[in-house]
Amino acid sequence: MNKLVIKCGMLIDCVDEELKANKFVYIDDGIISRITDFLEEGYEVVDYSDYTVLPGLINCHTHICLQPVANTDDILKYTIPEQTIIAAENAKKYLYSGVTTIRDMGGISGIDLAVRNAINADMIEGPQIMASGQLLTMTGGHGHTIGMECDGIDECLKGARTQLKRGADIIKFMATGGVLTKGVEPGSAQLSEEEMSVMVKEAHKKNKKTASHAQGNEGIQNAIRAGVDSIEHGFYMSEETADMMKDNDVYYIPTFSPPHFILKNGIEAGIPYEFVRKTEESEYAHQKSFLMCKERGVKIAAGTDGGTPFNLHENTYFETKLLKESGMTAYEAILATTLVAAKCLALEDRGMISEGKRADIIAVKGNPLEHIDCLKDVAGIIKNGKVIK
Repeated sequence: MNKLVIKCGMLIDCVDEELKANKFVYIDDGIISRITDFLEEGYEVVDYSDYTVLPGLINCHTHICLQPVANTDDILKYTIPEQTIIAAENAKKYLYSGVTTIRDMGGISGIDLAVRNAINADMIEGPQIMASGQLLTMTGGHGHTIGMECDGIDECLKGARTQLKRGADIIKFMATGGVLTKGVEPGSAQLSEEEMSVMVKEAHKKNKKTASHAQGNEGIQNAIRAGVDSIEHGFYMSEETADMMKDNDVYYIPTFSPPHFILKNGIEAGIPYEFVRKTEESEYAHQKSFLMCKERGVKIAAGTDGGTPFNLHENTYFETKLLKESGMTAYEAILATTLVAAKCLALEDRGMISEGKRADIIAVKGNPLEHIDCLKDVAGIIKNGKVIK
C-alpha cells in the first residue's frame, strides 16, 4: 500500500473558503483517507509546510495538438509523427504547471486519444485527459481544417458515433462560426438545433458529456435547446440566453485567454488581421455575457483554449487570474479551476481535498486567495497519489 501524508503550511480544500493552517492530509493508495491536525507514524511525509496546498487544477478547454503560433494555419505543416510529439510535450506542460486534469476539445488524427491512452498506461507524463477526438462541424464550418465535416442529421449522427467508436470521452461540436477560421463569423449560426440534438442524444446514450463551441446568440440557444452540457466561449448572449443557461443547468466556459493574447500581440506579431478584427468586435459582448451568467448563478468553469495564438499551454493560472479580473472573487476563480471544473467534467472524485477524493494536489508559493498569481509558482504536484514534483 502506498501511504503518503502531506504536511501543509496552509490548506485551501475547496470544501469551504476558510484558509486552514498546519493540516496533515493522509493518502492511501491514491485516495485521501483523512485530514488531521497531527502527524501519524507509518506514512512517507511530503513536506509542503512552506506552501499553500490546494486541489490539482482542472482545465476544461485545451488543444494539446496545437502550437500557440500567430497563424493557426501553420499547424497544418506538421506531419502526424511531429504533431504527436508536440501533443505529448504539451500535455506534460499542463501537468508540470499544476494541472492534473484537462478536457481536450478537438484533436488531430486521433492524436489526443493516443496521448491520453499513453498517459493512462504510464508510458509518458501528463494530466488525466478527457479527449473529444475530432470536433464535429458543418462543411466549411469553424474548425473544418482539423474537424470532421457533417451535414444533415444522418451525417451528424454518424459523426458522433464515429468519435465514440474511436474512444472519445466527450462529443464536441460547432454551433457557430469562430475567430480563428477564415471566412466565418463568430456570430453566425452553423450546425442546426436538429443536427446537434442527435449528437447530444448519441453521446448521452453512452453517458458521455457534450460541449459546443458557441459564440453567437442564435447558435448558443440552438445548442442549449439541443441539450448540450457546456457552452464554450459564449461571446454574444442576450439576457434570455443567460436565463436559458441557468434554467437548463448548462455550464459556461468563457475562455478569456485567447482574446487577451490576440489583442495583446495583434497583427504586429503576425496574427492575421481577420482574427484581430473579430476579437476586437466581440470583446465587450464577451465580458457582458460573462457578467450576465455570473449574476444568474450559471456554473462557470475555467478553460484556456490553450494552443491558440500566443496562448501557452502552461498558462492555466492566467485564465484563473482573468476570471478574477472579470468579476469573480479569488475563491470563485479557484473553484472554477477545481471543484466546478470537476463537476463540469462529471468527475466527482476530484476538485476538492476531502476524505474519499482522488489525491490530485498541488502546492504553491504564497496565498492565492490574496494574490491569485501565486498559482503560477507551483512547487509541488501530486497526481493520483503519486508525487510528480
